[in-house]
Amino acid sequence: MRKGKVTVLTQTGQGTHMNASCGRISTTQGGAIEIFAKQTGEEADRKLIHKVALSGHMAALEHHTATLAFDGVSVFVEQFMIEHRLASYMVKSRRYVDFSGAGFIVPDGAGEDWRAHMESFFADYARLLELGIPKEDARFVLPYAFRGHFYMTANVRTLLHLAAEMTRGRGAAYPEIAYLGRELCAWLEEAYPGLVERERVESAPIASAGAFVAPHEVEGRAALLESPAHPLETLRLAGRFAGRELAVRDLVRDARPRELEALSYLFSFSDLSLAGLTHLARHRMLSLLVQSSAHAAARGAYIVPASVRENAEALKRYRAAFARASAYAAGHKQWAHYCALAGNTVDALVSMNARELLHFMELRACNRAQWEIRGLANQLLCLLRQRSPELFGQYGPACRVRGACPEGRLSCGAPYRPQIGLTANRNKEGEQFFPQEYIQAIERAGGVVRRIPFDASPAVLRALIHELDGVLFSGGPDIAPWRFGEKQVHAKTVIDAQRDEMELNLFHLAFAEKLPMLGICRGHQVINVALGGTLCQHIPDAYGISHYDVTHDVRFAPHSRLAAIVGAECLTVNSFHHQSVEKVAPPLRAAATCGAINEAIEWADGERWIFGVEWHPERFPEDEHAQRLFAAFVRACGRA
Repeated sequence: MRKGKVTVLTQTGQGTHMNASCGRISTTQGGAIEIFAKQTGEEADRKLIHKVALSGHMAALEHHTATLAFDGVSVFVEQFMIEHRLASYMVKSRRYVDFSGAGFIVPDGAGEDWRAHMESFFADYARLLELGIPKEDARFVLPYAFRGHFYMTANVRTLLHLAAEMTRGRGAAYPEIAYLGRELCAWLEEAYPGLVERERVESAPIASAGAFVAPHEVEGRAALLESPAHPLETLRLAGRFAGRELAVRDLVRDARPRELEALSYLFSFSDLSLAGLTHLARHRMLSLLVQSSAHAAARGAYIVPASVRENAEALKRYRAAFARASAYAAGHKQWAHYCALAGNTVDALVSMNARELLHFMELRACNRAQWEIRGLANQLLCLLRQRSPELFGQYGPACRVRGACPEGRLSCGAPYRPQIGLTANRNKEGEQFFPQEYIQAIERAGGVVRRIPFDASPAVLRALIHELDGVLFSGGPDIAPWRFGEKQVHAKTVIDAQRDEMELNLFHLAFAEKLPMLGICRGHQVINVALGGTLCQHIPDAYGISHYDVTHDVRFAPHSRLAAIVGAECLTVNSFHHQSVEKVAPPLRAAATCGAINEAIEWADGERWIFGVEWHPERFPEDEHAQRLFAAFVRACGRA
């Protein structure tokens, strides 16, 4: 076997002395700088470290770190190393780098047939690239024997255990890993003699790969196995201990959401490819149980990318590669761990807390994520939302959670678009519909419309609200007078009781979630009534003028937030209402008037984005003031 190598590239300056200082500080008078400055000699440092280690205080060894380069080692080794989570890794990406000339490991005792067998997969890989298959999909035919390169940074405590695991533990059964372990031991022995030997490791037997099964195509599946029974109660309890009780939406966006760590979830990914496993193993704050690559070779299951399935020649070659790999592995079981292809699959059992799940979804549910892990992440997110919509309705890619893409110039170009609930209206026949003017205004401003029908039950609204970033209450008929404390119904009043009930329920749910809200015409009145305000039932009776199907001027109040948004002190607007806001609910203030008639309301300070207008800006798509209003609304929803 032409062996790969491990090389120490960098390490902590005076690392041994640093660890010795850590051993001294707990029992020695003086400050931290003073203790480190005392140079007692290399031999004295080593003796102290050995004494401290023998007493079981291994934490003193965590302050000397080293960065290692693994060059020309198999991807099997890479996977073995990455499972050690108390370290940092950087690997060569198979999504972007061409591995046609990477080469492969030749085990001791392997003949020329091994070389021919392995070279056939590199020929498959090269041909798939020629056929236009992306590198991230062609890589699935690369065997686990192919050579890779990566960096690893860890402290000495971790490296001591790793070296012992490689030479005396479960890695010892694999000659390549054992050899690299001995190389690592040699470096550690110079600075920390005898400490690798004292590391306790179990020489676990290699799990049987089981019977070999004929190759077959599969698709990955996510399953949620265990979750907290009362997650919101647990979060409230954790919040009280932390001295703060944040709303779920605010907690998810908080810079330090430690309360989420109180919730633990157990789930599985069935038929996850060996290549996809890397994306999972890189998340260090999890517990991961996974089958071996030898097991993957034996079970015969493999995934097929859409790009391959759509190309007849590529699909034929792809299937032949897995058939060839399976047959060879069945006849050379001692090397089955090298024979598995990156597209062969295993099952993974994973435990994560809700904070790590938040990070996982920000990365893996993103459009830029590799398609396989993105699909599984979205499957899992759907299951989590079904179990706890209040919490996991807030989860998703970083652009949704944080309001901005962290990828910079590598952004997918299709960032998350705010999800905006739009309430229905009725036509003259009494049928509900969603006016295109509203939909187009929201979409032009960058939002996505989520239609909310009149018959949406409270349960449906409670589930939906956690998927929304804002709500637009549309125009329509009148609100029942008893909703704002009046018994008498004016002869011109047209009531839609079903719509009243749904929209007022929706408002209070959105208000509890601090969602931005925009009310237009009737929607403007809904916001005021929901917060305790009243309405004038018929403008001609009260003011002697009509505001139905006319145009008129509105003047904004001094220092109005709405005036700043639309960029005007006075506007000429369309008007289709016979009712108006009379008493403005105390949390709100009048933002614009036409004489004595209220024409707009707004939240009195900048704490919330809640505005209502009596006119119909959606009917003027070319008007710059209307465009500014919808743009500000969608922008606020993006930050919600």
